[in-house]
Order: sequence, then C-alpha cells, then structure tokens
Amino acid sequence: MPQDAFSLFHNTKELNSLLALAKVNKIYMPSSEEVCLNTYTKNGSFKLIISANANKCRICLTETEKENPLTPYNFCMLLRKHLTGSEIKSVSLCGFERIVKIVFLSKNDFFECEKELYIEIMGKYSNIFLTESDKILGALKTTSIEETSKRMLLTGVLYTFPPMQDKIEPLEKDKVIQLINNFPDGDFTKYLFEHIKGIAFITAQQIVDEYPSDLENIDAEKFYSYFYNFIYGDDISPCVKIINGIPTDFFIKSKGLPFDTINGAQNYYYTNKELNQNFNELKKRLIGKVKTIEKKDEKKLSIILQKQKDCKDIEINRIKGELLLSNLYILKNGMESCTLDNYYKENSVLEIRLDKNLSITDNAQKYFKKYNKQKKTLVAIAPQLEETQAELNYYKSIYSEIETCENVLDLKEIEKELQSLSPAKKTENKRPVKKQPESKPKEFIADNFIIKAGRNNLQNDKLLSSSKSNDLWFHTKGYHSSHIIIECENLKPTDAVIQIAAEICAMNSQGKAGDKIPVDYCLKKFVKKPPKSKPGFVIYTDFKTCYVTPNAHTDLIKK
Repeated sequence: MPQDAFSLFHNTKELNSLLALAKVNKIYMPSSEEVCLNTYTKNGSFKLIISANANKCRICLTETEKENPLTPYNFCMLLRKHLTGSEIKSVSLCGFERIVKIVFLSKNDFFECEKELYIEIMGKYSNIFLTESDKILGALKTTSIEETSKRMLLTGVLYTFPPMQDKIEPLEKDKVIQLINNFPDGDFTKYLFEHIKGIAFITAQQIVDEYPSDLENIDAEKFYSYFYNFIYGDDISPCVKIINGIPTDFFIKSKGLPFDTINGAQNYYYTNKELNQNFNELKKRLIGKVKTIEKKDEKKLSIILQKQKDCKDIEINRIKGELLLSNLYILKNGMESCTLDNYYKENSVLEIRLDKNLSITDNAQKYFKKYNKQKKTLVAIAPQLEETQAELNYYKSIYSEIETCENVLDLKEIEKELQSLSPAKKTENKRPVKKQPESKPKEFIADNFIIKAGRNNLQNDKLLSSSKSNDLWFHTKGYHSSHIIIECENLKPTDAVIQIAAEICAMNSQGKAGDKIPVDYCLKKFVKKPPKSKPGFVIYTDFKTCYVTPNAHTDLIKK
C-alpha cells in the first residue's frame, strides 16, 4: 500500500516498541538513496533500512544483507560521525504527516545531547535530514539555490516541515463530522481522500469498502467512530497480497499472506520487489550486451558473405583466361570482345569482354590475376566465416539461456561467463570480492534415476566434466539447449526415463514452443570438448535421436 500517514503511524508504533533504547553500532549506505542502521538491544539485533528512493521509499526492519560500498557517501560519513554509538530514544510520526522522526541520545566524554533524524516519505520528494536542536546538520538530497526560496534546507538553518496540505486532521472530530454531513452526491472514497489528511486513495477505498452500514443515509457520528478506530485502532492484520505467485503490495489491515508484524510484511514485499527489479534490470542489461555483440557479428558476417558473393565467378575468370590463351591463333589485338567455344561445358560458348588497349595475352593474364585474387580472398575468409558463424551461434545460445533464467543467481553466472570472455581490466585498491554463491543444475528424479539439467554454458561444462563415462548425455538437434545428464550408476535407464530426460531437454531449449523436437543422446564418453572452445560447446558421436514433445516435468524436481 502507499506509504501514507495511516501506514506510517502503525509502522512507527511498532518500530518504537522494538527500537527504543537500541544502540547504533554500524551505519552504512548500500546506495545513494538508502541508509542502513545496525542496532542491538537486550532483545536482539535489528537492521533498520531507510530508503528515499522514489519507488521504494520506506522505513522498516530488514534481514536482507546488502553490500557496503568501498567508498562511503558523504551523508553516510556525517551519520557515522554523529550517530555511531548513540541510543535510539524514540521513533514517532510527526503529526499525521508522512514524516518520521527518530530521536537519538548521543554521549561523549563531556556531555550528552539529542539529535534527530527526519525521514520524509513522499515519493520522489523523499529525503532524510539529520538535525540537532532543530538545526540541519546535513541532508541526503541537497537542493539548488533556486529552490531554497521555497524551503530553506541548507546546513545550519532551522529544519522546517514541507508545506502542509489544506486538509482536515483525522483527530479533528467536529470538522470530520461536518465534512461527512456536507458530502454531496458522488464518489465518497474520492471525497475522503481529497479532504482528510494522511490517507491515500487506496486507504480511503478500504475504509469505505469495509464500512458495515449503508452509505446512502450515513450517520456522521457513527461513521467517525468507525473511521477513528480504523485509523488509530490496534486491531491490525499485516499481510502481503500475492497474485500469480508474485507479491504485489503489503497492507496493514487486509487479507492475504499473513505476517505477525508490519515490518515483516514490508520486508517480504520490498525484498521481493527489489529481487524482481534487480532480476529484470540485470536481464535487460545482459540481453542488451548480447544483442550488441550479435549485431557486430552479423555486420561482420554480412561483409564476409558479400566478399564470398563477389567471388562467385572465380571459376569463370580462370576459364576465360585459359580460353583466351588456347585461342591466341584466331584472336587479334584491339578486339573489345570475343565469343569462344567453352570446352569445359559441352555444346556451349562463352562471351569474353576484352580491353582493346591490351594484348590478348595480357587480357588472359588479367583474368588469371583476378582469379588468383579471388582464390586468396576465399582462403582468407574461410576461417573468418567459420569463426564468426560459431561466435554468432554461441551468443544466440547465451540469449536463449538468459530468456530461460529464473532468478538473479542464474543471471549472475551468465554475467560471469560473459566477463570471462573479455580481457580483465586492471583495478587498483580493489577490495577482495566476496565469493558469490553458485546456482546448481536442476535435478529431477525418475524411477530412482537422477536427471540433471544445466542452467547455462558454465554449468553445462561442469556437468559434463563431473559426470561419468557411462552416464547418458542429451542435447537437442538443431536448437540451443541445456545439457542433460542421466546418472546411470552402472544401471541401464528404461525407455521411459530416457524419454523423460529428452522431454526435459526439449523444454530447456529454443524449441520448447514446438512439437516433436529432435533430441540426440549418447554415452558421456562419446562427448568431447575441443580445446579452447567456447563454454558449452562440444562434439559428439555414436548418438541416437528421438523425437519428443517438450515437458518441464516439474512434479519430478528434486526437493
């Protein structure tokens, strides 16, 4: 749900009960718009994340580990200077606005003082301020000189709230009742949203939808009592709405995937939202990178094919030269063309254009020279053509793998594969990179046989190298696909198990949308990886081919 004052009111109540008297022992900023405070209390440790990102603005507890950048942001250094080792005194909502105030008690050898962190949760206008005695010590997002005329947000000036909306506070009972009595005909949800402070449209809609009585002859006193209890009552049921397996929103009072706390619901929702966003962004970036390389290879291939096309008359040029030399006795210098019997082809003649300024012998040598040049060109472009087609084919397989990736971990491995193909760049003062977890091949169990499916080229290579010589290996014919292995353990798999493995192979291929997909299979000992070949590339012999309909066999996935 939107981060309105209603949701923040209940959220800050929960945070205050958990974080009051908590000590701050670590502060870092994983990104330019997020602050993480690691705290500890007698009841355990808590990680508080504060985000001023327009699409993810929030303040909540999280369990997600985020990487601490090598170089800290300026605002992070400011917070570390003033808040490290301090104690959280309180977490509260300012009035009924979308502004959260955290009061810290800081101590040193000489005195103690209070410092405040103001978090404005306002979409693209979200910001974080550190103040002392209401004077601004620093802000996450600074403003330009032109904007200071609207609101002074410079270091050293008094912190002031943003301009308030001309709406009624929910606690102003008489005004709310009068507002309800003055309701004209129309949309009551929109009417509440436009006139009462601190509630988003979706909150107003929920208030109206859950009102137990008729709204046509509304009793203002009765409605206000219900409205007040809805906004300020402790009867909450935090949950996350799930649609098609994807978390779409969190709610304070609703039905959905239930959570014990608001922070638990928020953490689940935003963690999944970030994972989906990171997945989509990384997938888009990798697709863009692969498409760029493909475009270059296709351009290179078109140039090579054009050169090949320009050499299609190579044999004709050789024949013309030979015919001219064999007919010197009937040809005369200064001729512009001639028609000679082509003894390479029965009952045919060949018209040959001549340069009248050259002798017949020189004209013949001219055709031989062109022939030799074309011959050298074809010899030179043959390996280029093979290499370019192989590389283009390889990147098409990468694209196919990206499309079938299910999570960020799978995409990270493909990114690692692409990086391994580029020359390593030298970096100075680089922090040791924490080893990332590696995804594992998909595993299926059919009739007590383990079937493994590689998720990408690197996994395909590892799967091949780790399998035994008598295991069965599968790959689609004419399509990019995962490598599939049946671990035989000196047993012969049944035809049904072989068919299942082939169907899984077809499902994890470019041909998964088709029918009757050809799948080759053979013993692993007949599969070889050529030296210095691209990841995932193999050659194989002694194979059989079966035709199957793609099937994911999700019911056979090993738990």
